[in-house]
Amino acid sequence: MISLSAKSKSKAIDLFDLDVPKNNYISVSSSIAGVSGARLDAHMWLPMCAPIYEISPNLNDYLVVPVVTVVSDLPNTNGDYIEREEIMAFNPHFGMCFYNTFKGKPVQVEHDNAVLNRARGVILDCYVSPLKGFSGKRCKIVQLLAIDKSKDRKTAQEVAQGLINTYSVGAKYQAYQCSISGKIYKPNQQPGQFTQPNVPTYRAENGQLVFRKLKNLYG
Repeated sequence: MISLSAKSKSKAIDLFDLDVPKNNYISVSSSIAGVSGARLDAHMWLPMCAPIYEISPNLNDYLVVPVVTVVSDLPNTNGDYIEREEIMAFNPHFGMCFYNTFKGKPVQVEHDNAVLNRARGVILDCYVSPLKGFSGKRCKIVQLLAIDKSKDRKTAQEVAQGLINTYSVGAKYQAYQCSISGKIYKPNQQPGQFTQPNVPTYRAENGQLVFRKLKNLYG
């Protein structure tokens, strides 16, 4: 078994340096995702998804970086807010909780996600970890992003050097609740007085933060 570990949650790991065997498991240490003894099964499904995304089927070709993409119960700058209950909510269509629906999805750059074979890599796994040092029961989603060096060495190098260090949520939602009015809207319907899709977080005249509480999500 190969152990995947990093001193920092944002530290990139070159799987070529680990010499990952194709028929072996990779274990994830608690220093990466706040979990202990987790095993990746990417060696089983990566060869099947590789032709679709046009990425390498060989784990040794990847640079892996653990990134926090969602922090619960806090609005991000894009105007999106995801509750802890939504992170843990079970999605019957996918047969898993929301946080796990990111697994196996492509890694894209600058939201260029309309064409699957433009993928720069794949998400190997996802974990939920408590957010320590904050009030309430906030948590975060940690994703293990794998960047295919054989397809996009430039992006892999920029991730490894820390030049790329911001990552989007990468989720779709079926409805959202206005933080001011409490009303629930669907993305394709007439927006409310305060909130609408693709509007960043802002302050209303009374000083309240205006954002969307996303509902019924999937990665």
